[in-house]
Amino acid sequence: FVHLLSRFVLLVFLFLGDLSKDDEDKLRKKLVKGSWGLAKDKVSKAVVLERVQSYEEAFNRIQASTGIADIDELVTSFIEVRKLTSNSFCTTSLLRLQH
Repeated sequence: FVHLLSRFVLLVFLFLGDLSKDDEDKLRKKLVKGSWGLAKDKVSKAVVLERVQSYEEAFNRIQASTGIADIDELVTSFIEVRKLTSNSFCTTSLLRLQH
């Protein structure tokens, strides 16, 4: 919307001839800069949306595999499994060192 409004303002001033060449150049530069800014914002939003979709898909796969729907419960479960795995690894390592 801002982009279209800026172009409209530029056209009006160009039509009326109220802008000096220097002012016209400055306004054109602002319009170009604004256009790039809008394009950058669109790309950024698309990247964020893509990441969110990726996370949602991953969560859905984890949920389907574990049968756990609650994110807090999933986190707790993963922490517990990590603790068990870590303890098992330490115990195995100690047993190997003893023999």
